[in-house]
Amino acid sequence: MGFVKGYRTPAFFYVLLLLIAAGAFGVMLYATAPGLGVSPDSVFYFAGAESLRTGDGYSFPDGIGDPEPITHFPPFYSLLLAVLSLSGFSVMECARLLQAFLYAGSGVLLGVLLYRGTKQDPLLSAAGTALFLVIEDLVLFQTFLQTEGLYYFLTLLGISLLVCTVQSRKWLFLILAASTAGLAFLTRYAGLANVVTGIAVIVLYSKGWREKVRRGVVFSSIGGILPGLVFLWSSSRPGVVSYRGFFYHPLRLVELKASLDDIAIWLLPGRLLGTWIQWAILAALFVLTGFLFIRAAILLARGKILSQNADWAISGFFILFYFGLLLSTVLFVDAQAGLGSRLLSPLFAPILLFFLGSGRSITVWKSIRLSHLLLVVLLPVIVFNSVHTLNFVQKSHTGSRKEYNGKSWQQAEIIHWLDNLPEGTPVYSNGNDAVYFVSRRPCARLPYKYSPFTLQDNPDYEAQMEEMEEVLKQGGVVLYFPAIKWRGYLVSLEELQERFELQILFENESGPIFGLVEQGGVDP
Repeated sequence: MGFVKGYRTPAFFYVLLLLIAAGAFGVMLYATAPGLGVSPDSVFYFAGAESLRTGDGYSFPDGIGDPEPITHFPPFYSLLLAVLSLSGFSVMECARLLQAFLYAGSGVLLGVLLYRGTKQDPLLSAAGTALFLVIEDLVLFQTFLQTEGLYYFLTLLGISLLVCTVQSRKWLFLILAASTAGLAFLTRYAGLANVVTGIAVIVLYSKGWREKVRRGVVFSSIGGILPGLVFLWSSSRPGVVSYRGFFYHPLRLVELKASLDDIAIWLLPGRLLGTWIQWAILAALFVLTGFLFIRAAILLARGKILSQNADWAISGFFILFYFGLLLSTVLFVDAQAGLGSRLLSPLFAPILLFFLGSGRSITVWKSIRLSHLLLVVLLPVIVFNSVHTLNFVQKSHTGSRKEYNGKSWQQAEIIHWLDNLPEGTPVYSNGNDAVYFVSRRPCARLPYKYSPFTLQDNPDYEAQMEEMEEVLKQGGVVLYFPAIKWRGYLVSLEELQERFELQILFENESGPIFGLVEQGGVDP
């Protein structure tokens, strides 16, 4: 009886939560022991941090002219890494420690929110936290030099600060919540959902229209002005890379099915259950979550959702705004984004918080016995996911699945052959990000035929090809990776050979390096 009474105390839960967080921190350090994974996106965050650290602004060196401003990726993650690197550690070392801290910190924030949202149910809160920390995709994303970890952390921190704002009505918490939302916006453009969520919550929970307007204006000013200026600056830069017009891109059925498969695998790895069982469980969860949303909306309309329920209510607002923004982006702004697991992943923790918090508060499992039944259901899911995630962690620890930071790229002979060229020789490539990260040599990307975001033709294509021809006449070279097939929007190898009279300077299984015939080749 003493144990039962003791495990329901706050002290027991917070000790348990800290142990879980410490384990998460250690697991992330173990998984990233060979270094963080480096994807194509990662290279721009890395280059941005290096350029900020050296005082060259937020840019990517292409070796053709002045460094090219980075417009497609918001700057806060790179800025944070640049500041941390002033400690004497390299950008990659700082990023690894930061990812481990953010992984564990997100677990702590979610645990506290779940504890309050489930009426201080310690075991259910701990189980929800553990589930968040063992989903393989979520762990995978945070083992890379990418913004997922920082965005998860800022989103959960923002929800926590909004809860404090609603419950205390203090201006300090409102300012901190707005600042956090602004930083989330500066981490990923999808962070606009964080700002909109904050404004909606402040307006909804404030008393009187004057207070609503005053507090709403302050929140939007702090949270939106700086990110808005950055967005306007990036969208005004010349060039197809940063161009983001509004064009309708229909979402194909196959993409929608792939998104649902990703969500199903988050809960039950597809290797464990038959497809029809997996889809049946997913359908049941969608129906139950939809019921909770409808029930919460009815209570909200009746004024019965008070500040005591702010934890899961705010997460519900975020879910709606984030998914709405993501869907609008996929349909009208970015044709290549898709509703993939990476873009959907920031919804996992808020959905978990809404599902457990609203269910515990307004219906379904109000009683302790039903909470324990839900706990029994969650435990196998946690165990199943843990098995797969630990397998991934072990593979990551041995250095596999690291993309540009892996052995095959780091030891690529074709990239290191560029060292034979005179210093400052311009290089074009369809894998300029890989060339830069492996060799630290500035490298320009081949001209775009059309925008990968809008699918519209590049109006400057011909001018860029003529500029490239002039650079090649002055001794520049082209390194082409046939294995990089996902950049069909760039000028192809066949189109280059048809337009220019090229000769092979070096070639192996990774691809060729070309120069213009009239230059007589390059004598290494």
